[in-house]
Amino acid sequence: MTNLRSAYPALGVLELSSIATGIATCDAIVKKADVRIIRSETTHPGKYLIVFRGGVEEVNESMRAGLNVGRRALIDHVVLPNPHERLESVFESATAYVAGSVGIIEAYSLAGIIR
Repeated sequence: MTNLRSAYPALGVLELSSIATGIATCDAIVKKADVRIIRSETTHPGKYLIVFRGGVEEVNESMRAGLNVGRRALIDHVVLPNPHERLESVFESATAYVAGSVGIIEAYSLAGIIR
């Protein structure tokens, strides 16, 4: 993801309470501006997560389009213009492990944790 990070420095995250709305929202996001979808999947029964990268303006523009389509099912959202490189590991696997440490974070929304 390092090359993707340098070409697309901003990160957008949208969480929705409807799978169908999540798919329609993802469609609106990619049609609005030059962004790349990192993740688009169900996360919990009935929840949908969309993570995407792009330039700062493109991510903001696509986020506005996504919020417009997904507004009724919106749980949370966040745009990070230049997130720390270690944040990428959150999206690469379900489990991040650092030798000698254990951490558990539970929250209602992933976007809220990232923020």
